[in-house]
Amino acid sequence: MMKRIKKNKENAALLVRYANPKSKSKPTEEEVLEILYRHIPYCGTRPAIKSFTVSRFNRNKIIKCAYFVVELDNGKTYEISAYQDLKGRTPEQKEEDKTADYPSGLFTIFHTEIKAPEKEPEQVTEKETAENPENESVKIHGLYSLANCACLEVHIEEGYDPFIMWRLSIVDSEKPQKWHKAKIYDTAKGRQYFKYGKIKIYLDEVMRV
Repeated sequence: MMKRIKKNKENAALLVRYANPKSKSKPTEEEVLEILYRHIPYCGTRPAIKSFTVSRFNRNKIIKCAYFVVELDNGKTYEISAYQDLKGRTPEQKEEDKTADYPSGLFTIFHTEIKAPEKEPEQVTEKETAENPENESVKIHGLYSLANCACLEVHIEEGYDPFIMWRLSIVDSEKPQKWHKAKIYDTAKGRQYFKYGKIKIYLDEVMRV
Protein backbone atom coordinates (compact mmCIF):
# COMPACT_ATOMS: atom_id res chain seq x y z
CA MET A 1 0.00 0.00 0.00
CA MET A 2 2.77 2.45 0.93
CA LYS A 3 4.52 1.77 -2.38
CA ARG A 4 1.28 2.54 -4.22
CA ILE A 5 0.81 5.80 -2.30
CA LYS A 6 4.39 6.81 -3.06
CA LYS A 7 3.96 5.97 -6.78
CA ASN A 8 0.73 7.98 -7.03
CA LYS A 9 2.39 10.99 -5.43
CA GLU A 10 5.29 10.70 -7.88
CA ASN A 11 2.86 10.51 -10.83
CA ALA A 12 0.93 13.56 -9.63
CA ALA A 13 4.18 15.50 -9.22
CA LEU A 14 5.23 14.50 -12.73
CA LEU A 15 1.96 15.78 -14.25
CA VAL A 16 2.27 19.02 -12.29
CA ARG A 17 5.87 19.48 -13.46
CA TYR A 18 4.82 18.97 -17.09
CA ALA A 19 2.00 21.56 -16.78
CA ASN A 20 4.16 24.14 -14.99
CA PRO A 21 5.26 26.66 -17.66
CA LYS A 22 8.33 27.54 -15.56
CA SER A 23 9.49 23.94 -15.14
CA LYS A 24 13.11 23.43 -16.19
CA SER A 25 12.95 19.63 -16.37
CA LYS A 26 9.72 18.64 -18.06
CA PRO A 27 8.91 14.93 -18.45
CA THR A 28 8.30 13.53 -21.93
CA GLU A 29 4.88 13.33 -23.57
CA GLU A 30 5.18 9.54 -23.47
CA GLU A 31 5.53 9.60 -19.67
CA VAL A 32 2.52 11.92 -19.34
CA LEU A 33 0.42 9.80 -21.71
CA GLU A 34 1.19 6.66 -19.72
CA ILE A 35 -0.11 8.25 -16.51
CA LEU A 36 -3.18 9.82 -18.12
CA TYR A 37 -4.00 6.51 -19.81
CA ARG A 38 -4.12 4.73 -16.44
CA HIS A 39 -6.59 7.27 -15.04
CA ILE A 40 -9.17 7.15 -17.86
CA PRO A 41 -12.33 5.28 -16.73
CA TYR A 42 -13.72 2.66 -19.10
CA CYS A 43 -16.03 -0.35 -19.29
CA GLY A 44 -15.08 -3.15 -21.67
CA THR A 45 -12.43 -2.22 -24.22
CA ARG A 46 -10.10 0.49 -22.94
CA PRO A 47 -10.29 3.54 -25.27
CA ALA A 48 -7.20 5.14 -26.76
CA ILE A 49 -6.15 8.74 -26.16
CA LYS A 50 -6.41 10.83 -29.34
CA SER A 51 -4.90 13.97 -27.82
CA PHE A 52 -4.28 15.78 -24.58
CA THR A 53 -3.62 19.41 -23.68
CA VAL A 54 -2.77 21.33 -20.53
CA SER A 55 -5.80 23.50 -19.78
CA ARG A 56 -4.38 25.34 -16.76
CA PHE A 57 -1.82 25.33 -13.96
CA ASN A 58 -2.38 26.85 -10.52
CA ARG A 59 -0.04 27.36 -7.59
CA ASN A 60 -0.33 28.96 -4.18
CA LYS A 61 1.69 28.66 -0.97
CA ILE A 62 -0.05 25.38 -0.13
CA ILE A 63 -0.40 23.29 -3.26
CA LYS A 64 0.26 23.02 -7.01
CA CYS A 65 -2.54 21.92 -9.35
CA ALA A 66 -2.43 20.80 -12.98
CA TYR A 67 -5.42 20.26 -15.26
CA PHE A 68 -5.41 18.29 -18.53
CA VAL A 69 -8.14 17.90 -21.17
CA VAL A 70 -7.96 14.40 -22.66
CA GLU A 71 -9.85 13.43 -25.83
CA LEU A 72 -10.53 9.73 -26.43
CA ASP A 73 -11.20 7.79 -29.62
CA ASN A 74 -14.69 6.88 -28.34
CA GLY A 75 -15.79 10.51 -28.54
CA LYS A 76 -15.60 11.23 -24.81
CA THR A 77 -13.55 14.01 -23.24
CA TYR A 78 -12.20 14.03 -19.69
CA GLU A 79 -10.51 16.53 -17.44
CA ILE A 80 -7.67 14.94 -15.47
CA SER A 81 -6.50 16.96 -12.46
CA ALA A 82 -3.35 16.35 -10.42
CA TYR A 83 -2.35 17.82 -7.05
CA GLN A 84 1.03 18.14 -5.42
CA ASP A 85 1.37 19.26 -1.79
CA LEU A 86 4.18 21.70 -1.13
CA LYS A 87 6.80 20.65 1.39
CA GLY A 88 7.58 22.20 4.76
CA ARG A 89 4.03 22.55 6.13
CA THR A 90 3.49 21.32 9.70
CA PRO A 91 0.19 19.74 10.85
CA GLU A 92 -0.41 22.88 12.92
CA GLN A 93 -0.07 25.10 9.83
CA LYS A 94 -2.43 22.88 7.85
CA GLU A 95 -4.99 22.98 10.64
CA GLU A 96 -4.66 26.75 10.98
CA ASP A 97 -5.57 27.46 7.34
CA LYS A 98 -7.93 24.49 7.00
CA THR A 99 -5.81 22.59 4.47
CA ALA A 100 -5.46 19.37 6.44
CA ASP A 101 -7.98 17.76 4.07
CA TYR A 102 -6.14 18.61 0.83
CA PRO A 103 -5.65 15.62 -1.54
CA SER A 104 -2.77 13.34 -0.62
CA GLY A 105 -1.65 9.76 -0.98
CA LEU A 106 -4.05 7.76 -3.14
CA PHE A 107 -6.17 10.83 -3.84
CA THR A 108 -3.85 12.98 -5.92
CA ILE A 109 -5.19 12.42 -9.45
CA PHE A 110 -8.86 12.77 -10.38
CA HIS A 111 -10.97 12.51 -13.53
CA THR A 112 -14.17 14.32 -14.57
CA GLU A 113 -16.02 13.78 -17.84
CA ILE A 114 -16.67 16.98 -19.81
CA LYS A 115 -20.20 16.94 -21.18
CA ALA A 116 -22.26 19.46 -23.08
CA PRO A 117 -25.14 21.01 -21.09
CA GLU A 118 -28.19 18.72 -20.97
CA LYS A 119 -30.54 21.62 -21.62
CA GLU A 120 -30.23 24.98 -23.30
CA PRO A 121 -29.07 27.50 -20.69
CA GLU A 122 -30.89 30.74 -20.04
CA GLN A 123 -30.12 33.21 -22.80
CA VAL A 124 -29.96 36.97 -22.81
CA THR A 125 -33.35 37.96 -24.20
CA GLU A 126 -34.13 40.51 -26.92
CA LYS A 127 -35.84 42.65 -24.26
CA GLU A 128 -32.71 42.67 -22.11
CA THR A 129 -30.59 43.48 -25.16
CA ALA A 130 -32.88 46.38 -26.02
CA GLU A 131 -32.64 47.66 -22.45
CA ASN A 132 -28.88 47.03 -22.37
CA PRO A 133 -27.43 47.58 -25.88
CA GLU A 134 -23.98 46.63 -24.58
CA ASN A 135 -25.16 42.99 -24.60
CA GLU A 136 -24.65 42.99 -28.36
CA SER A 137 -20.92 43.53 -27.90
CA VAL A 138 -20.19 42.19 -24.43
CA LYS A 139 -16.60 42.62 -23.25
CA ILE A 140 -14.76 39.38 -22.56
CA HIS A 141 -13.05 39.41 -19.18
CA GLY A 142 -11.87 35.80 -18.95
CA LEU A 143 -11.50 32.41 -20.61
CA TYR A 144 -12.03 28.89 -19.27
CA SER A 145 -10.60 26.06 -21.37
CA LEU A 146 -12.85 23.04 -22.01
CA ALA A 147 -10.73 21.33 -24.68
CA ASN A 148 -8.04 22.17 -27.20
CA CYS A 149 -10.68 23.48 -29.60
CA ALA A 150 -13.28 25.00 -27.27
CA CYS A 151 -13.49 27.33 -24.29
CA LEU A 152 -15.96 29.47 -22.38
CA GLU A 153 -15.76 33.23 -22.76
CA VAL A 154 -16.79 34.92 -19.53
CA HIS A 155 -18.06 38.43 -18.82
CA ILE A 156 -17.83 39.49 -15.16
CA GLU A 157 -19.03 42.89 -14.01
CA GLU A 158 -19.74 44.35 -10.57
CA GLY A 159 -23.15 45.62 -11.52
CA TYR A 160 -24.14 42.19 -12.83
CA ASP A 161 -23.47 40.32 -9.56
CA PRO A 162 -24.65 37.70 -8.54
CA PHE A 163 -24.84 36.77 -12.24
CA ILE A 164 -22.21 36.45 -14.94
CA MET A 165 -22.50 36.04 -18.70
CA TRP A 166 -20.80 33.32 -20.71
CA ARG A 167 -20.74 31.91 -24.20
CA LEU A 168 -19.12 28.92 -25.87
CA SER A 169 -16.23 29.68 -28.22
CA ILE A 170 -15.18 27.04 -30.79
CA VAL A 171 -12.02 27.32 -32.88
CA ASP A 172 -12.66 27.94 -36.61
CA SER A 173 -16.42 28.29 -36.03
CA GLU A 174 -17.91 31.11 -38.10
CA LYS A 175 -21.31 30.93 -36.38
CA PRO A 176 -21.49 33.51 -33.56
CA GLN A 177 -22.43 31.97 -30.22
CA LYS A 178 -25.13 33.46 -28.01
CA TRP A 179 -24.46 34.86 -24.57
CA HIS A 180 -26.05 33.14 -21.59
CA LYS A 181 -26.61 34.17 -17.99
CA ALA A 182 -25.56 32.08 -15.00
CA LYS A 183 -26.00 32.60 -11.28
CA ILE A 184 -22.90 32.85 -9.10
CA TYR A 185 -22.79 30.51 -6.11
CA ASP A 186 -20.45 30.38 -3.10
CA THR A 187 -18.88 27.30 -1.54
CA ALA A 188 -18.59 26.86 2.23
CA LYS A 189 -15.01 28.13 1.96
CA GLY A 190 -16.02 31.24 0.01
CA ARG A 191 -15.02 30.18 -3.54
CA GLN A 192 -17.35 31.53 -6.20
CA TYR A 193 -18.51 29.45 -9.17
CA PHE A 194 -21.19 29.16 -11.83
CA LYS A 195 -22.62 26.07 -13.49
CA TYR A 196 -22.02 24.99 -17.10
CA GLY A 197 -24.29 21.98 -17.32
CA LYS A 198 -23.15 19.79 -14.43
CA ILE A 199 -19.65 21.30 -14.38
CA LYS A 200 -18.77 23.86 -11.71
CA ILE A 201 -16.65 26.67 -13.18
CA TYR A 202 -14.73 28.39 -10.37
CA LEU A 203 -14.14 32.08 -11.01
CA ASP A 204 -10.61 31.90 -9.59
CA GLU A 205 -9.77 29.39 -12.35
CA VAL A 206 -11.01 31.65 -15.17
CA MET A 207 -7.99 33.09 -16.96
CA ARG A 208 -8.29 36.88 -17.04
CA VAL A 209 -7.82 38.65 -20.38
